[in-house]
Amino acid sequence: MNPSPHEPPLHPSELNLTARVRSFVRFVAFLIIGVTGTLAWQSYGGPARETIASWSPHLGWLAPAAAPAGTAPERLKAMSLALAAVRQDIDKLAAELRKLQAQGTADGTAASASSRQGSQRR
Repeated sequence: MNPSPHEPPLHPSELNLTARVRSFVRFVAFLIIGVTGTLAWQSYGGPARETIASWSPHLGWLAPAAAPAGTAPERLKAMSLALAAVRQDIDKLAAELRKLQAQGTADGTAASASSRQGSQRR
């Protein structure tokens, strides 16, 4: 921005305002670039990782993890067996909790009865 010879020089406050506007425009531009890059990476991240990993063996860590071996029915069967085992454990835990609650209720009744007897003696 070279001022023409016929224009007076800018006042320092005008220069300060111009610098602030330029800084804000830069910030907004970087923000837009960052958001666009993030959205693009989310959409095309897998193929982009594969492409980058194919450029050099040192970038192999960027490649997406290999899909687990096995067919879908085998995986579903394994998951259902694991879920059944978890369900059994939860049922055992619930039974233990019910036992403890029953003991606590019985102990609480006995404790309250003995405290009533102790207060009646006084």
